[in-house]
Amino acid sequence: MPLVARNETTPERNTWLNTVLAYGRFSLMETAIISTNLTDQTQKFFVDHKRLENLFTKTCGVNTVVMVKDLLDSVKAPEYYFLREFISTERYQSLPPFGSSIVLITVCPDDKFVFQNALKSSIMRTKEKLLNGLDISAEQIS
Repeated sequence: MPLVARNETTPERNTWLNTVLAYGRFSLMETAIISTNLTDQTQKFFVDHKRLENLFTKTCGVNTVVMVKDLLDSVKAPEYYFLREFISTERYQSLPPFGSSIVLITVCPDDKFVFQNALKSSIMRTKEKLLNGLDISAEQIS
């Protein structure tokens, strides 16, 4: 599934970044998002996850928890998101010249521990946005 890499800079935020190839490979429980910098300069961008919404909402509810793991960074711990939050979040990344990233999104089982982990992470991300003066009015509570 082709995905769109968008420019990180604010004035061009909604423009397609044609120097980064981004696509998704998916199964019922996992989706890999692969991004590759096609230039000899560092690229800063975010992958627009909106196209994944139709894929996930066919099988999952909006309060489904997903684990997000950078497969090329063995040190960084996985992050937990509610599906709705993950799809709407602009997760910025920076790729070195001709570099790639592989982000794995795994649908988590319905488990109290996983749900609590996602809830704590979501609260921390919201707190960080507020402390940085970012708008959270688009965030929904269901």
